[in-house]
Amino acid sequence: MGTTRDLSSRRAVSTVPLLLVVAVVACLTGVVPGSRAGAADSKAPPGDPPGNNGTVKIERDGPNSPDRRNEPHVDGCIYWVEFYGFDQAQTADITFTSQAPTTPKGKVLLADKSVTVSDTPAGGGQDRDYVIAYNLSAAVQGLKEHPKQGYHIKLTSDTQGQPGGAKQKVFWIKCKAAPTTALRVIKATRGAGTGPFQFAVQCNHRPSDTTFTLNAGEVHDVTGIPAGTTCAVTEAPSANGSPVEIEETPATGPANDGVVTLTAGTPVTIVVTNVLPGEGGVPAPPDSVLRTAAGTTDSRPGSTALGENQTRPAPAATLPRTGGDPRPLATTGLWALGAGGLALMAGRRRRRA
Repeated sequence: MGTTRDLSSRRAVSTVPLLLVVAVVACLTGVVPGSRAGAADSKAPPGDPPGNNGTVKIERDGPNSPDRRNEPHVDGCIYWVEFYGFDQAQTADITFTSQAPTTPKGKVLLADKSVTVSDTPAGGGQDRDYVIAYNLSAAVQGLKEHPKQGYHIKLTSDTQGQPGGAKQKVFWIKCKAAPTTALRVIKATRGAGTGPFQFAVQCNHRPSDTTFTLNAGEVHDVTGIPAGTTCAVTEAPSANGSPVEIEETPATGPANDGVVTLTAGTPVTIVVTNVLPGEGGVPAPPDSVLRTAAGTTDSRPGSTALGENQTRPAPAATLPRTGGDPRPLATTGLWALGAGGLALMAGRRRRRA
């Protein structure tokens, strides 16, 4: 009994300084321990319970489809992966593998690493984040398809920084297998000025997206693009607002708008010429043999061919995108210069409140 009273009195005395400290903190912060304000500060945002709560779905009709149900049967090679309810700045490793009865089973068809899947706080199961397009026309080469259903594919989205963060979907695609092709961008000028000029290639196959810089007379190749992919080539506007002329070889769709749909065995060249004030200029260099990742070549006069081991440079930035047909983007002022540097405004759907 005596011991208990001693401990109680000591505990009572020892808590006095602590209570004084808490009172001072409460006065400074305006938050009283145990009050509703204090409890609210410690809670997660509405619709964002603890843990990895994001979900993924397969979209067959495009990024603007209002149907948010999973659609596991896709007619064609291009489809979209939609991300819902993920945390801000969350990234994922996205992998596609073949599934039975498609053979060989378990073959990795595409591995897309460190993909940003959300740029705003989670907001619940109907909160759509990124919508990303993929084209598996090249990846399914060599697979045995089902005579009616097509190819059976498994999507795994392994969220980084979250234990147990893997999301999975299994779906079918009716897809015509085709090899990859390539896109070449050539820079030229008329008038005074040689660059550098900043470019972006944005496709409805996310792994083909890239940004790069060219001086007048330089060439950049994007290889390994699946056949059937549509890509938009855009250049950041010059400071003086000088006009730009575009020449596509061969042209697809509306001619010379910088947007092309690539076909198997037919690499595309886009020459972008800035019409600058003053005298002079740098013409486009002769177009050389353009070698695709699959070994297809396009014989054209000019300099040396790309080496067998030459690969596409890594993107200079991660470009947020919806994965839709990029054709409308080419004429709507894609580029914006700000304090954060160069950013491609890809028309991504913002999270609904």
